Amino acid sequence: MKMVRTLGVAAMVLTIPLAAGAQPTLTGAIAFSTDGSGNAGGQYWNSYGGDPAWNLYVIQGAPGGTFVNSGDGLATSISIPLAVGANTFTFEGEYAGIIGAEGLNLFFDGANVVPGISVFETVDVPGGQPDAGTTRDLGGGTVAGAGTLVFYADGYRVSVSGFLARLNVASTDRVSAFADSTSGTNDNLITVTITVEAAPPVPALEGVGLLGLALVLACAGAVALRRMA
Repeated sequence: MKMVRTLGVAAMVLTIPLAAGAQPTLTGAIAFSTDGSGNAGGQYWNSYGGDPAWNLYVIQGAPGGTFVNSGDGLATSISIPLAVGANTFTFEGEYAGIIGAEGLNLFFDGANVVPGISVFETVDVPGGQPDAGTTRDLGGGTVAGAGTLVFYADGYRVSVSGFLARLNVASTDRVSAFADSTSGTNDNLITVTITVEAAPPVPALEGVGLLGLALVLACAGAVALRRMA
């Protein structure tokens, strides 16, 4: 009985259920050329107008749909609430030359300096690998990649799958370097699925190691003994 009570208290201490809050919002994206390890190259496109970076225009759906953002100013920025379930996105930018691999950093809930999700893959190869290399922040500067395809936000789990980057796609001349209008050159496309689901309970002391676990169990045992005294 003592052991059961002690383990029960420890379980309550070690696991904290997350209550879902406001749905996560996609507030920034930057695509960039990479090497085979995910380190950023010289080409990049962002959802932030008025800067030297070429613009990245976003479709909440399959290629050919309506752009969420526009122009080369404030309207180029994005703020897209993500519904629970699978959300298909297309990111479209002006073709800038041959590259071997491409990455994508996604920013959530206004935290537009450090990416929440970083993914890259060889061009024309479906899949997507987590990028922990030297990537791009929303303004085009360098930043360490998130190294994960999963982001937790206020009780939600956001994940990326089905990443596919294509260059110079035929019959896709819909954008130019700084405008959502034709340029006479085909576009680059990235398609990806962003899935949102309620997050499961998260171990509150994940990663604290054996010493931390021992301390928690000791405290839980003391609580149990006092209750039985």
